[in-house]
Amino acid sequence: SGLAVLAGLASWRVRRANGLGSLPCALHLAVFVLSTPILFAIERGNCDLLILASLLVALALGRRPGPVPQVAAGAILAIGAWIKL
Repeated sequence: SGLAVLAGLASWRVRRANGLGSLPCALHLAVFVLSTPILFAIERGNCDLLILASLLVALALGRRPGPVPQVAAGAILAIGAWIKL
C-alpha cells in the first residue's frame, strides 16, 4: 500500500504540472488508493504494484540527461516486464 501512495503522489504531481485540474492532494490520494484496481492488487497480493514502482523509478531516471540514466531506465523497465511474466 505504500507503493500505491507513492504512485498516487506521482500522478498528482504530473496532473498538477500539466494543468489537468487542481484536486487537493488528499482527495487525489484517496481516490487513487481506494480505486478498484489498486484495492484488488493489494487484496490479492499481485505484483502489479512492484511494476508500478519500477515505472516510477524509470520515469525519474528518464528525466536525467545522458546515456547512463537512459540505459538504467530501460533496464528497470525490462525487469518490470519480467516480473509480470
